[in-house]
Amino acid sequence: MSMNDARHSPYSDPRHHEPLVRAVEADVASIARAVTNVIGHYRAEDLDPSTASEIHLRTVAEILDADQSRHQLSLAEPRPPRDRVQGCCRDHSLLAVSILRSHDVAARTRVGFASYFLPDWWCDHVVTEVWEDGRWRRFDPEFVDGGADFSPHDLDRSGDGAFLTAAQAWLGWRRGERDLTNFGVGPDVPELSGPDFVRDYVIYEAAHLAGDELLLWDVWGGMDNPDESIDLELIDRLAGLLVTDEEQAVALYLADERLHPGTEVTRLDPLGGPAAVEALPARGETAP
Repeated sequence: MSMNDARHSPYSDPRHHEPLVRAVEADVASIARAVTNVIGHYRAEDLDPSTASEIHLRTVAEILDADQSRHQLSLAEPRPPRDRVQGCCRDHSLLAVSILRSHDVAARTRVGFASYFLPDWWCDHVVTEVWEDGRWRRFDPEFVDGGADFSPHDLDRSGDGAFLTAAQAWLGWRRGERDLTNFGVGPDVPELSGPDFVRDYVIYEAAHLAGDELLLWDVWGGMDNPDESIDLELIDRLAGLLVTDEEQAVALYLADERLHPGTEVTRLDPLGGPAAVEALPARGETAP
């Protein structure tokens, strides 16, 4: 665990909404209730079409600005489901991390793939990890309750096959142990699956561990420009470090310009809108 995991990144910092965030109890069940109350998944829920652009909100402060513009309520007070802020797993997990860090608890987002949404498919997914009892407890804040065979609030106790990090999926493929054709957004969008898709998610995994909790449709470097393609050996090295030495993985991500973004990214639009070049907050920059 790094001490930085208990400090806000520019993305998790709630800024002027700190009192709202701190009012949520720092236990997993309370966090799951709050984040699913505030944020609705744009692909899974019936949300107001006029707020679709909210999926591009980068920071917890911006997400809560949108929420509070419609609901001047605590994060625990029920919202009409259709009026929730539009987002995805990245946003649920980032808000969960924000709540935990606001209580001085080490937490981080983890990028990978989940097997529990669709049969025979590994959906791209972001979950939350909290440092607890000397280990990283991995949980899915999109689930308020679990089931007899599924423990969303402690995924490592759900048995093999609940969640794989992007690095684990990639290395399994490179060893010939996995077929990545069913790793991606969903079987309805086969173009967003497979080895190239998972390769990019290895980079996202490193970015999130480094405190760059970027959108899952941000692209940069070799992800954005085929002329700057990222060689397999570099991804192998990064993935290996993500599994065996996270500190060195973050160091590699920060040192290699092929892996980390500069001051801006190209933001794609999963809803079919035009791409846009967007500036990023300076790394390590948080509100005073």
